[in-house]
Parts: sequence; C-alpha cells; structure tokens
Amino acid sequence: CCTSKILYDYFIKPSGIELDKTVAEWMYYSLIGDTGNFQYEIYSGTFNFADLLIKAGVDYESANEMYMPKKSLEFLAWAINNTEYFPDIKTTFLTIDSDKENEVIRKFGEKWYDEDLDRSYKNLFQKKVSGFDFYFVITNEEKNNKTSVSFRSRNTAKNPELLDILRDCNMLNYGGHIHAGGGD
Repeated sequence: CCTSKILYDYFIKPSGIELDKTVAEWMYYSLIGDTGNFQYEIYSGTFNFADLLIKAGVDYESANEMYMPKKSLEFLAWAINNTEYFPDIKTTFLTIDSDKENEVIRKFGEKWYDEDLDRSYKNLFQKKVSGFDFYFVITNEEKNNKTSVSFRSRNTAKNPELLDILRDCNMLNYGGHIHAGGGD
C-alpha cells in the first residue's frame, strides 16, 4: 500500500529495530498519503500496519488533520469548470491549449503549471469525483509543437490496455503502468 510499509516489512522489522514515535509518524504520513487517507490502495495488512504505527505513538487525530490551501481550492474550482465529462464511458478530459495554459500560469503561477498541475489535478479532482474511472489530461504546447497525454484510472476500474492505445496512436516517450501513464 505504500513505500513505508515496504521499508518496514523488508528492513525495519527483520532488523528488530523498535519504531520510535517520530519515525512512526513519518511512516503514517506516507501510509495516509499513498492510500488517500484509506480510500485507495487498500491491501491485506494495510490496517494492521496503521495499528502498529498508532501503537508506536502516532496521534491519529492530528495526523489526519488535512487542510487545503486557498490556492488548491481555487484550482479545484478551475478544474471542475474546465473538465469535460463523458459519463457513458466514465471518463473525463482536461484539455489544455495555449489559452488555458496562459490562464493557469496567470492564476496559479508558472511553477504550478510546470510542476504541480498534473499532481494537483490527480489529488484534488480525479480522486474525488465519483462515477468516473478514467481521467485524461491533454496538453497542447504550440511553442514546442507537442501534445502530451497523461492518464490515470481508479484501481477499481477494469482498464483497457491504455499503454497499447498510446502506442497505437504513435505516441513517443510513452510509459507508465495499468493505472497511470502518458506520452508525447
């Protein structure tokens, strides 16, 4: 379910090292981050691992206090209004042309566009909308004469082989796995 569980299972537990509160807290943040606060990627042993970390001193209530910055809420509203919804195929598309690129940069900053857009769209929007299993972000960069596609799916979806579809569309530099990927 998360990197910290792998670290614990394969390194910490076999070494016999006892978890202290600080390490347990960081491992717990990893667990709630990777599972979307226990909404996704729940595997056998996930809750046992959470229990182990809480017994090591994690303050469950304060660790789960997650506030959203105003800028993130504004981006969420922007994403909702700029996403196309196709309920018949349980899919959404966010298409960013040069006008939308300039709008995102103007409203949220160039760093947000370059580094945070895909991650923020996934975490603030995709994981929150029910009834849609597939999410695509299509970015058309006129200055580079390049179109990029990023996709994600819920782990509950029966995925078509999206990487095969990207290959069939003659995408370059494509890669990923069954639940996330992309290409140019």
